[in-house]
Amino acid sequence: MKIEESKNSGFILVDCLSCGNLYEIADFRNDQFANVVSNILEQDRTCPACEMRKALDESAEEDRKKKERTAQNLPELVKKSGIPVNYSHDRNTGELFAKPPVYFTAQWFWLNRHSHLLLSGETGCGKSTSACFVAAKLLLEEKKIRYTSLRRLLADWRSAKTSDQSYAAEKMLSDLFGQDIVIIDEVIGKARVSSSGEELLFEILESVNCGSCHARIWLLGNFYSGSIEDTFSDPAPVRRRLQENFICAFADKKTQKIERLTVWQE
Repeated sequence: MKIEESKNSGFILVDCLSCGNLYEIADFRNDQFANVVSNILEQDRTCPACEMRKALDESAEEDRKKKERTAQNLPELVKKSGIPVNYSHDRNTGELFAKPPVYFTAQWFWLNRHSHLLLSGETGCGKSTSACFVAAKLLLEEKKIRYTSLRRLLADWRSAKTSDQSYAAEKMLSDLFGQDIVIIDEVIGKARVSSSGEELLFEILESVNCGSCHARIWLLGNFYSGSIEDTFSDPAPVRRRLQENFICAFADKKTQKIERLTVWQE
């Protein structure tokens, strides 16, 4: 062990076993346990820089192992999130999508993944598969994902509203808003939603608007001019909250481009 005098009284410099640089420790030479301390230092003396590097390396290794375990559990995580098999697995091989089935749509979701999104487009433009592909990638980052169709969500809402359990509806919303990403598919249907359905959808939009919703909400559907009016009895507040809080866009299957929407006009 190399020892040099320090400029600071009561301290000495010793060499690090890892890098060889001198670093400062308390002067132990006149202590009654000097031999014990000396023997310990002969086996293990590490400067603060090497200690930090070791801690960072251990942390990085733990993160690597954690990501590896998450990747191994990904199929189960996808299933638990509610993502349908046909939106996450190749129909021919049965394997999870290794690349997005529709690239331009998946790229848009990835670039805007931290925002509230509304994507319209005809069947086949990749709305659902792309949203679910990006969601699966976010599961690898340990994000909490929930996929549901509007019909399923409304069924859960009706069940919660009529439940004998106290605050069942509030608990349902709390769980929904506590996710990282909530994908609501098939938002636009052929018929006006019920008053209960309007209540739920507006509650979601209002919670986004006031910031009480932690989750990023992704709304998917084949929206059309007048669809808000056909779905909601009071469309103006809905349109306003969408315009103010969501990135609204249209996936054009023919041109393979995403066009921004200012939200359909009345």
